Amino acid sequence: MNELFIPYELALLAKEKGFDEPCFAYYDLYGHYHFNISDDTNDVVSITNGLAIDAAPLYQQIVDWFREKHHIIIDISYDFMCYDVSVYDGDVHVKLQSSLKEGAPYCFTEYYDAMDKAIQEAFKLIP
Repeated sequence: MNELFIPYELALLAKEKGFDEPCFAYYDLYGHYHFNISDDTNDVVSITNGLAIDAAPLYQQIVDWFREKHHIIIDISYDFMCYDVSVYDGDVHVKLQSSLKEGAPYCFTEYYDAMDKAIQEAFKLIP
């Protein structure tokens, strides 16, 4: 289940950048996610029982949000044992090409590591 939701640190950055979509889960003050069992799917509250909470978006949800709200496209591809990251926003193309060559800056062997880096780069494109 952990791979369904973006990490807590990215969820905080999403909130800072204006993400306010309804979510199936939320993060508590300690960065642990919990499912939102409210009947009101828009019930993403900032305080519950005195503890601060933040929305826990799904990876697909945040990728869709970038595309729909900011026209930013995230692309993850697999090339020779590594995942490559590309982030586009029309004017800017950020490509973090991986390589197993010595000294290469990126070699994402795990898909979600590549996705986390892509999301970080996409946030940099939002003022």
